[in-house]
Amino acid sequence: MIELSAALASIEDFYRRIYWHADESTTMEGNGYTLSYSGIPWMHSINHLWMHQATPLNDQLLKLTTQFFKRFNAEYSLVYTEAERSATSFWLADRLYLERASTPIYGLQGLPRPEFLNRDVRIIRACALHQEELISMLNRTFFMGTEASRTVVREQHFADPTIRHYLAYVDEEAAACATVMLHDGIAGVWNVGTLRQFRKQGIASAILMRGLVEAAADGCSNSVLMASPMGKTLYEEMGYQFIANTRFFGPAE
Repeated sequence: MIELSAALASIEDFYRRIYWHADESTTMEGNGYTLSYSGIPWMHSINHLWMHQATPLNDQLLKLTTQFFKRFNAEYSLVYTEAERSATSFWLADRLYLERASTPIYGLQGLPRPEFLNRDVRIIRACALHQEELISMLNRTFFMGTEASRTVVREQHFADPTIRHYLAYVDEEAAACATVMLHDGIAGVWNVGTLRQFRKQGIASAILMRGLVEAAADGCSNSVLMASPMGKTLYEEMGYQFIANTRFFGPAE
């Protein structure tokens, strides 16, 4: 079982490198927390008060957060992770913060064991020439918008061996995408998405296995991911184990 601290280190590495340290972002690191504005005012999912492990919340920090995001007239989410539901959500509810989402973290030691894997799909590790195609795939599978997609897939990624973007093709048509990021012996799995007409054909399993086999060859045999409601069943079937929930809260107004 992967420890929560190791899983969070992988997840926070992704957010730090993709969002918090992006050129468009304004980020402030505090004692046990990160405040970061992505540059996109309406995307509360990537504008964060991110609470690092075992850091207590208090009214002074909430006030600082309100002031920080008011400068940008931006929506935001307060993010924290817990293995079991605690009193934090009730404390936030008393201050008129509502839970927007609860996303489970899963981890796996060793490679997944897919029940069905599409062996006919063509999978490539993308290079700079595929940047626009990757951005298009993110928009079509996750509807995250061009601004956010361009942050997730930046030109400098293709020169970084620890950031790997993948595309899967069926009859020369792009069908799925995925990103794998290596950090401290763990492969972080991100943005595994398949276009609707290609789902339930073993393509997500195939692109995931390609990325994780290559990560294992480079010393990252364990993996961590944050599962969507659609992906939970697939990951559990492949052997992933639940670690904790990451919760996203926002002010009621």
